[in-house]
Amino acid sequence: MSLSCECECYDDCGQYYEAPKDFTPMTTPNKKCISCNSVINLGSPALDFLQYETCYDDDVCIDCKKESAACENCEENGGCIDNKRDLGTDYMCEDCGEIYLNLSAIGYCIPIWDQSMQDFLAEYQKLTGFKKCLK
Repeated sequence: MSLSCECECYDDCGQYYEAPKDFTPMTTPNKKCISCNSVINLGSPALDFLQYETCYDDDVCIDCKKESAACENCEENGGCIDNKRDLGTDYMCEDCGEIYLNLSAIGYCIPIWDQSMQDFLAEYQKLTGFKKCLK
């Protein structure tokens, strides 16, 4: 997938994430950046991507296959809340996170699991002609 000004799916994605607005200090040990795979040290700035999964597909529960109105068991057993299930958190290091935040700020939708932020930056540079000056 490549950079796009339009997000390809919203409610029907299946798996999606909540985009962070800013960095927070890393509080979970031994986590790697989802983009460059480097270890993020405790206390270092990181972006937290909360992941979710849609619980219903065409109003049918993806777990028990019942109509959403009849599916109380899944929600009662820690499954879905407001048609989403928590899948955990992915993290992005400061270098990759800066690229993510800057591309997001100018309107790009970033599919974080598709390729590295460095690849997205190179694609942006190719599209726009903007390149960082080397000293």
